[in-house]
Amino acid sequence: MKRLLIVDDDMEFLQLLASILEGQFEVYTATGVKAAIQVLNTSVMDAVCSDYNMRDGTGLDLLKQLYKVHSEISFLLMSGADDPSLVCNAQSYGAIFVSKTDSNRRICKSCQRNRSERHMEHVLLRLFCPGQWCFCSVDFDWPD
Repeated sequence: MKRLLIVDDDMEFLQLLASILEGQFEVYTATGVKAAIQVLNTSVMDAVCSDYNMRDGTGLDLLKQLYKVHSEISFLLMSGADDPSLVCNAQSYGAIFVSKTDSNRRICKSCQRNRSERHMEHVLLRLFCPGQWCFCSVDFDWPD
């Protein structure tokens, strides 16, 4: 089973995303950049899924540090900001960028629906296809 590190300082979102994906991946979690680096120093990961803006740094900081020593690890960067320069920076390190297009509370509510679970799994599974760069705008507000 592939090993996935999820990094987010929003505990509710972190726990929900981990619970959704634990059937598809061996999931590890960290609540910030420093904690993620500790996990990466002690465990081999296949992919990292990280929020952009966290209390102790950014997901881009983590991506840059990881790229220096483990450029083969797939990386998904999530952000609520639709900043084109952020997308370009993430892509320059081979990452996939996902825009959070809704508030975390609505994302968490929507993630509990089957279609959203399958969509997030699909996005993360794409991490294991080397050399594919893309920009994904994920609308988590699925109609009933």
